[in-house]
Amino acid sequence: MNQLNDTPTRHGAKRQPVLSSSDKQSLAKQLKALAHPVRLQILQSLGVSNKCCCNDICAGIPLAQSTISQHLKILNEAGIVSYQTVGNCSHYSLNPAVLAQAIGTLSKLGEMAANTDRCGQSRVSEQPLRANKKPTNKMEKQ
Repeated sequence: MNQLNDTPTRHGAKRQPVLSSSDKQSLAKQLKALAHPVRLQILQSLGVSNKCCCNDICAGIPLAQSTISQHLKILNEAGIVSYQTVGNCSHYSLNPAVLAQAIGTLSKLGEMAANTDRCGQSRVSEQPLRANKKPTNKMEKQ
């Protein structure tokens, strides 16, 4: 019961694991890589054309080539971007399978949130916790 997904809820039912440990690790790495405006701009550039040379990406972003290369390295380590060296140029391209996997994992979380309330109870079998709540302080009793 040391994992967050396996902890019992207030109502005694266990939460079903939504994400495996490897899903959590890879999604966290991917989201961290995507959490920078320059990297999103790089992805946008790569989305326009199938493969881009680093120089082509640099032409569209007003930053030093070394800075863009560092951002590309982070995107590559997260698996979002792949590259192939051709002569003196590195050709970068999006990895649509990794992006689709990240979107799918986020969708699982969204579906889970849509089907449960704050306490982890399924909304399908939603019942009020206390139908006949008694007053708790003296002012409510009056």
